[in-house]
Amino acid sequence: MWETGESGCWHAFVLDDKFFSNLQQLDQESARQVAAAGCPWCGGPLDRSDYDRKPRGDRFIAATVKPPLRKISFCCRREGCRRRVTPPSVVFLGRRVYLGAVVIVASVLKLLQRTTACPATQVPATQVPVRTLRRWARWWQTELTVTALFATLRGLLASPVDEARLPCSLLARLAGGAVEQVTALLKLLAPLTTRSTADGARSLRGAGS
Repeated sequence: MWETGESGCWHAFVLDDKFFSNLQQLDQESARQVAAAGCPWCGGPLDRSDYDRKPRGDRFIAATVKPPLRKISFCCRREGCRRRVTPPSVVFLGRRVYLGAVVIVASVLKLLQRTTACPATQVPATQVPVRTLRRWARWWQTELTVTALFATLRGLLASPVDEARLPCSLLARLAGGAVEQVTALLKLLAPLTTRSTADGARSLRGAGS
């Protein structure tokens, strides 16, 4: 997990077996609800049709842990439809090759490197290419902020979110330690990870962490 000192520096964050097990259980529960609802286009039954992923982010993954390599997905069984239905996910943040938790934590570390007085040695390198980090920063601060999901989140909070400090400003509103905060933020972002289910993230929003 990460720890924060008075200076706001974040030190170590490692994804372990317990963390991944929790996220995969949340994805499995969401998948069960999507499968039970049937095809959102024709109502036909859904067959499991997972596909391979090659997630990056070794810097944040414990050496003894094998990260999830399969994305849960379904395919409509009914002839004439056969459309793919992908449940929302807290493991994978859409089509990004990096795991969702890695996107969050690497973005936080990069923001701290720019906005705090911490010595560089206290904010570890993310090992994510600079261009990728810049692209994520644009997503957090421009693309995310114009979504209906963000408008809903902003409406639920008592005070404005500092968009220039996303995702830190959202994490700060979430209860628990670092692991709990990252898990909670992944659940909040889950509706953005699929376009094939109208409200498939409802199970994630109410699921325990």
